[in-house]
Amino acid sequence: MTVSGSGQPMVTSGYGRSLLEVLRDSGRDPASICPPAWVAELESPESARVPLREWLRILESVSVALGEPELGLRVGASYVKLRHMGVLGQAVMSCATLEEGLQLALRYQRLHGDVAEPRVEVRGEQTHMSWVWPHAEPAPPLMVQLMQAARVTYVRWLTNRPDWRFDAWFDFEAPASTAAYSALFGGELRFGQAESRLVAPAAYLRAPIISADGEMRLRAEAAAQSLLKELAGETEFLRQLKTALTQRLAVRRVALEDAAAAMRLSPRALQRRLDGEGRSFRTILEEVRQARATHYLRDPVLSLAQVAFLLGYTEQSTFQSAFKQWTGESPGAFRKHLAAQGESAHRPTNG
Repeated sequence: MTVSGSGQPMVTSGYGRSLLEVLRDSGRDPASICPPAWVAELESPESARVPLREWLRILESVSVALGEPELGLRVGASYVKLRHMGVLGQAVMSCATLEEGLQLALRYQRLHGDVAEPRVEVRGEQTHMSWVWPHAEPAPPLMVQLMQAARVTYVRWLTNRPDWRFDAWFDFEAPASTAAYSALFGGELRFGQAESRLVAPAAYLRAPIISADGEMRLRAEAAAQSLLKELAGETEFLRQLKTALTQRLAVRRVALEDAAAAMRLSPRALQRRLDGEGRSFRTILEEVRQARATHYLRDPVLSLAQVAFLLGYTEQSTFQSAFKQWTGESPGAFRKHLAAQGESAHRPTNG
């Protein structure tokens, strides 16, 4: 058995090790519940990533063995740590504010594995933190519990604000008892929602991160960029898919069915190929849009509305929101930085 292949969705091995810690803290031998080979390989220092589906099966097995249907809450709150995120965790911990840290985490999420695609959106006086499960099968409730609990715990720890409360929405029905949920999140609970998310005051985003370190952030982000490039090696299939999407952006024909037709595949065949690559169609479409956005924004003749149209968006505001999630800054700010760089490059030097 291997836990480091790249042909299927993966997660960092820290997720796997967290389950080993849970079992040992509960007085259970991990090898009595998990496959011994899985345990041995996870404990190897060379282990870096594990197959997502395999990890989800083990998570379910541990939950049943411990008789703990809300195990995801405990794992997310107490066992999944920022240190499990490697250089990405270091970079986030070194940011100046919570907003800066969350935006950086969005940019380098792929280093964290293929667990979910996070989103952060400000709506008036509220911040909505959601995440998209990019796989065909719905996210199991245990996984939803874990993701929600981990994010709340990260935010409180980074800002040293254990008193902060969060409204928590879940895409599954309410359990018989919600006491554990109330104790962890502290705010309003909503079950049976269209998607899972956390809602908190927008002011939280301005809070300083207590471990901020500008120099460390630069070093950690440089390492994160290097790792991301290593993961960016693309197959011919992915290059063809991105070309097909690029050609169809402006005419807004970028659904999976449109891409499949362009590549002379059935939608089901295209989805199977994506599953084999361990990628989601949504993520690839966003990567194409981001690449084209940075290209178009370098052309001062194009207005932001025109750029949005060329990227297949019906509303400029949707494009602006997406761009900020990709890069951490607005399209307008990106253009100002480009202009400043251009002025600097042409400014005469002294001496």
